[in-house]
Amino acid sequence: VHFASMTRLSSSTTTTGLIVVGGALVFAAGVIGSLKNKVRALEELLAHETEKRLAERTGRIRAEKRLEGGLTQHGCSSDENDEEDRRLDYPMYTLGTCRSCFPRRNGTPRQSGIADIAKGVIEIRPAVNPSSCLQGLQGYSHVWVIYVFHLNTNLAKRSSNFNGNHSGAKVGSLACRSPHRPNPIGLTLCRIHDVDVNKGTVTISGLDVVDGTPVLDLKPYLPMTECHPMATVPSWVETSYEENDR
Repeated sequence: VHFASMTRLSSSTTTTGLIVVGGALVFAAGVIGSLKNKVRALEELLAHETEKRLAERTGRIRAEKRLEGGLTQHGCSSDENDEEDRRLDYPMYTLGTCRSCFPRRNGTPRQSGIADIAKGVIEIRPAVNPSSCLQGLQGYSHVWVIYVFHLNTNLAKRSSNFNGNHSGAKVGSLACRSPHRPNPIGLTLCRIHDVDVNKGTVTISGLDVVDGTPVLDLKPYLPMTECHPMATVPSWVETSYEENDR
């Protein structure tokens, strides 16, 4: 009788324990399901906001380009007194496009030396005849890449910019490497890894441009004439690079 009583007690305890565990599992499943729903809702909200910001920026850039194109087409200028200077303007044609690992301006290095392992590919347009113009480039180790800051949104050109140092001081647009310039042209020194004259591609590293950047020109780097050991820079430039090395 005592043994039978103990057996019934053990069975009852086991059943109660299973009920408790089952209830805990159901509760945990409910909590997990609720968290998944919240995460999914946050992801959808983030995607919506990202798409909205991208659409706004794309529309703004398109509108500014249309405005700038309209001014050029009608021979207009923000300053009616510079018509004489406009006669010195020259048309520029892109020779290709740079395919970069940086999809947007945010996160793109300010200088090529900051991310010297970042690789990219310059695709030369067929109209430029890449099989001819790329001949001999593979003999160089480095190349200057001249490109357009095509994502600039400031139609009105600045005459001064923050110098990038924490001091907050301003310098002239021609005294710094800011993309906000009278002519939105950039210059980057890159290492050559491969030149494919048949495909019309140049694989490089040390890139600091956004994917899709229009390339104006490639110029081989000549260390015997372009490396000047006695060159100097302002103190704020030295400070800026020291801060980047920390």
